[in-house]
Amino acid sequence: MAAPPGPTLALEHDPLKMTIALLLLVLVFFCFRGCARSEACEGVLPLIMLMPGAVAGAWLLALVTATLVDLGLPSWLDSLLQPGVGNGVFITLKASLVLLICVLLVMCCYIDDPDVAFHLKVFTSMAVILLAIVVWFINEFGAQLRSGGNVGNTKRD
Repeated sequence: MAAPPGPTLALEHDPLKMTIALLLLVLVFFCFRGCARSEACEGVLPLIMLMPGAVAGAWLLALVTATLVDLGLPSWLDSLLQPGVGNGVFITLKASLVLLICVLLVMCCYIDDPDVAFHLKVFTSMAVILLAIVVWFINEFGAQLRSGGNVGNTKRD
């Protein structure tokens, strides 16, 4: 059985990979454009682009995508993508869930529509439960590592 390629293989500057990434971005753009012109999505894209910061966000997304395709990943992100599980992955996961909960709580404070507020409260409670499960899992995983047990190396029949 062949060994998987190294983690830096995906970060090499290869014209074929850049061409494929560009073609995929163009395909996604045309799919969104086709959806925006369809009868089911009529008028949705102009409403989205009327949101404050939508145009700047679209340009920023294009700039970040072009930078990542051209220059590769930053070193801190590259270290997160190395094989194995490090503390950076868990910190990033917990931080993203905490920020999601904070944004949802702020939205709950400012949105007055009862239907939307109900859904925000449900989504916020789901995010809090997910954060509790993730913290519990990370604590159990750390306890298993500290006790010297093998994590994920059990044989299957």
